Amino acid sequence: MKNFHYEKSYELGFYISREDYEKYFSFIEGKCLEWFSNSVDSINLLHEKDRCILQISFNFPINFTINLNLDEQLKMTIRSCEKLSTEYVLNLVILFQYFTHQFVSSRREGNIILVYIPGLPITPMKEFSPVKKFLNALFTGSFTAFFFSFLLIGLLFFSFMGSLAPLGIIGFQTVLFLLSSRIISFIGDWQLSYDHGDVYIVSCRIPILQFTGLVKRKWTDIMSIKKEIYDASLGLGKSLSSKLISEKFREHGIICPETRIQVKHIRLYNLIKDLCEKYSIEVPRINVLNTIVPNAASSGPSLKFATLLVNSGLIYMLNEDEVKAVIGHELSHTVNRDPLVLFAMASCEYLLRVYVLQYLTWPLDLIYLLVSVSSLYFMAKFLEARADLEASYRLKSPSALVNALLKLSFPRTFYERSAFNRFLRWFSWNPHPPTYFRILRLEQIDISKKPKSFLLESIKDCLRGFVHSFI
Repeated sequence: MKNFHYEKSYELGFYISREDYEKYFSFIEGKCLEWFSNSVDSINLLHEKDRCILQISFNFPINFTINLNLDEQLKMTIRSCEKLSTEYVLNLVILFQYFTHQFVSSRREGNIILVYIPGLPITPMKEFSPVKKFLNALFTGSFTAFFFSFLLIGLLFFSFMGSLAPLGIIGFQTVLFLLSSRIISFIGDWQLSYDHGDVYIVSCRIPILQFTGLVKRKWTDIMSIKKEIYDASLGLGKSLSSKLISEKFREHGIICPETRIQVKHIRLYNLIKDLCEKYSIEVPRINVLNTIVPNAASSGPSLKFATLLVNSGLIYMLNEDEVKAVIGHELSHTVNRDPLVLFAMASCEYLLRVYVLQYLTWPLDLIYLLVSVSSLYFMAKFLEARADLEASYRLKSPSALVNALLKLSFPRTFYERSAFNRFLRWFSWNPHPPTYFRILRLEQIDISKKPKSFLLESIKDCLRGFVHSFI
């Protein structure tokens, strides 16, 4: 193949160290021969300056090649003389994610992640406390937590208020919603500002036995290392270097070569400020939560009182363009007051359910409950699809959101390759549409043709995607 007319590139979301290049390529070669024995023409390992490329040539369904490039992140490029179907390409990408996940899991490594925001207190990365875990689930998009928590609260209200309990519950929910911005701020560990808006993330990969032994110690050991690194670099106005980090770990008896250390720097406040200008809104309160869970969420009753929560795990996992895409998605929710819309929808559904269920008997009451709540989640999916669409047009880069979803949603997308599994996902109590559907939809966007209404277009696309999942 000499002339390529079709080319698509994706980041798979995995890091392969230089020491593992040969082993990784051998592993992938074996998987390709196992899965594509009748369609693989050749597999070659190419060396270009400082890069290694595994090139796989296929002859079915048409002639095309896959290049796996190892830079800082594993990148997959598909080239063909003819255009491949979007769904076929997506399935290839997900499958190679699956192969790479198997390889990375077999390496048995632990990952120490240190997060710094110069000028702000040094905070350890940690698991959610029970209180923060509950509040995070309640106020960052989990309708399931919202539903079950207020189901329990409802029992208490009915015990004391009788027939007036539904109104008391709605009043209680309203107060919490009005305070949601403050609660989100409480969940976060740092509040960003213009002067303190840079985020640095250090990733150190060490053997799993060494990592397990370190975890069993008190986290004060990690905090000591983290502080020493900061005091010798960012605290003095100097940059972070892999050499310094490796030396500080060695002083504490932890062997982590420079080649297994990554340092990422992102000007997060400026990035969000630029995004807000594209949406013509003021910069909301920005909080960063120091946890490996990759997520971002916006909450608040209005634009003026909105809070944007960004998890450090999101910054660690995604590149800068992908972070922009995810935060652009969240800003779309803020601009369109989706938290308020969802709250109003949930409150109306609750009141209707309470007053209808008292007239129904078993099993009609259960059927109505399932239909009512499932319908609420299904309508919430329209708003999520609208946020995807609006972010893609405002940022003019649907591919960035595609890559972000691929990284954040594996192995969910692997599961959703099955149309039947996607069909079940449409009925799940989750406000997001199936990720597989979201990616396919974004891949087919024509940025030059802006729809008249992002919401109406999203409703139509969701209904088509739902129908397509069982036809």
